[in-house]
Amino acid sequence: MEKKLITELTDQELEEELKKRKKERIIVAAMMGFLVGAAVWSATHTKGFRTFLILALVFFVGKQNSGKVEEITNEINARKIL
Repeated sequence: MEKKLITELTDQELEEELKKRKKERIIVAAMMGFLVGAAVWSATHTKGFRTFLILALVFFVGKQNSGKVEEITNEINARKIL
């Protein structure tokens, strides 16, 4: 299935995509919380380099998923203005 650009989606498809991305955001936040907990445990119990690797993974996951919901809400708001 070919991925469409956000500007090519219909209003209903945008609403569905927004719901899907909001659910993904909750899952990613839970994953990040788990990883931060693992990093804290690693820092207090092992004192190794793993702590920094885990925190780097948290940063990478957070950076990759930021802005997805805002992108769609901005498109929906732009269409409402027109």
